[in-house]
Amino acid sequence: DDGSTLAATQRGYHPDELKKTTHLKIDYKWYLQHQVHPVVSRLCEPIAGTDQALIADCLGLDPTSYRSAYAQDDEDEDGEAFRISKDEKFKDCDRLVVKCRKCGEETQCGGLVRRTEVGLHENGLTCSACKEAYDIVHLHNRLTLAMRAHVNGYYKGVMQCQDDVPEEMAETRRVSLLMQRSWKPKYSDNKLYLQLRYYQHLFDRAAAFEGAERDDKQAVRLVLDRKSG
Repeated sequence: DDGSTLAATQRGYHPDELKKTTHLKIDYKWYLQHQVHPVVSRLCEPIAGTDQALIADCLGLDPTSYRSAYAQDDEDEDGEAFRISKDEKFKDCDRLVVKCRKCGEETQCGGLVRRTEVGLHENGLTCSACKEAYDIVHLHNRLTLAMRAHVNGYYKGVMQCQDDVPEEMAETRRVSLLMQRSWKPKYSDNKLYLQLRYYQHLFDRAAAFEGAERDDKQAVRLVLDRKSG
């Protein structure tokens, strides 16, 4: 690196020149980008959960230019993937089930605001059976346990065979790199990410308001204001 903006081919110097001058430096970034990153990416390609952006980040490079299409979709809520409805995006996520301390019923927690069957909006942090407000400590513990269960499921690293094999042979935690193409993670990193985003979405005031239909926004705001009042 001679400090210029010339192309890499015009910034090449003999090792002796490098030793004789003080303004020339080894361009470590160029070597990482063009010599190390491609090789490591090819070696790690069969390993589930890795991609070029992750490898670039581990090498100290800017992962933005290496980010794959699916990672860009999950990057922020302005992406194309977040333009679909919340119901569609979170349809495969496990629901947060809470047991009511009053009536004993186990019901789904639908978030800060719940829409009733007749189209009204009410406090979503209440039992849908008896309308009793959830105990906040109990709700917090239930959410924490649910999140831990999903994280533990991910870190178990169970692989699922995509081929037609007997049920007792369909799952394992040890897969040869040569057989990676036939096996996929039972609990992928994307699935865990989406599940945790769903839990976050349940208690996001801004998302509750922005996700409401235009005609429902005033009613949703009233429910949120009563909760914070």
